[in-house]
Amino acid sequence: SMTAQTRLSVYLFALAVGVRILFHQYTGFIADDAFITFRYAHNLALGNGFVYNLGERVMGTTTPLFTFLLGLVGSTGLDIPRAALAISLLASGFTAIVIYRLALTLRFTHWAVVPAVLFALWPRSVVAESCGMEAALFGLFVTGAVYFHTVRLPIYALAMGTLATLTRPEGLA
Repeated sequence: SMTAQTRLSVYLFALAVGVRILFHQYTGFIADDAFITFRYAHNLALGNGFVYNLGERVMGTTTPLFTFLLGLVGSTGLDIPRAALAISLLASGFTAIVIYRLALTLRFTHWAVVPAVLFALWPRSVVAESCGMEAALFGLFVTGAVYFHTVRLPIYALAMGTLATLTRPEGLA
């Protein structure tokens, strides 16, 4: 049987994902910049490398890890914008769980759910994490780095920080 914390984690995951799905279904919003990443991913999926225009070897994506993941998914024939949304939904759900676990670690006791619920419902997070961009994945890696640092698992914290840096250059901070 599930513990209360595990059950709450599942609910928080579902809340974060569900709110973002509803927002995306209602608005259909995809950020303009996402289409730049999608084009890089499409060219990568076709074996043309990290290029926007064929024959122009210019690295213009600011999110190499996310682009690589989308290119990998695109190489299987799956739709790249849908893959971006799926990756973001999963990342948002896991971020809600990490925030909850961090709050428990910081001894928020029965209030530990509050930061995770606020994250799940925060309008700017909902928009940024359902618009085709890398924000949700980056947020998961940064939040994971903070969590693992807090629970004194420095190698995991370093891994999360490294993934954050590969997702966005400011992950180095």
